[in-house]
Amino acid sequence: EVKPLVIYYSQTGSTVRVAEAMAAALEADLATADAVSDSQLAGRPLIGLGSGIYYMKHPAIVYALADRLPAGSRVFIFTTSGVKLKQFVRFYQSRLRRRLVRAGVEVLGEWHCPGYDQQALLKPLGINRGRPDRADCEAAATFARGLR
Repeated sequence: EVKPLVIYYSQTGSTVRVAEAMAAALEADLATADAVSDSQLAGRPLIGLGSGIYYMKHPAIVYALADRLPAGSRVFIFTTSGVKLKQFVRFYQSRLRRRLVRAGVEVLGEWHCPGYDQQALLKPLGINRGRPDRADCEAAATFARGLR
């Protein structure tokens, strides 16, 4: 039986915790965006694609991966970011969602939680320090289980 796959990109470690919680909930394989091969993507019943938001967007590697997903894939998006405002989160995720839809991918859902903002100018403010926390990871697992 082919398992779901959760793919993530994380510069700071915040998104890793969320990806691990989702993968555990789905009994999925886990891969980093920079190491996943096309053969690992093929035939998956479900793919999670997530990353932190850096300088108000997903990193280029995530967009490139979105273009490589097999047409017809069933995908969910997850993000962490220093910004909590829903309008900004929707904007960040909408760019990736549009890219996935153009690639012929079915987007099943989107999930976000705050992450510790480690941008150089903002890090001293401690925005969302300690996030994602245990409750965030439990919420991520619940979201992922709901996609089965």
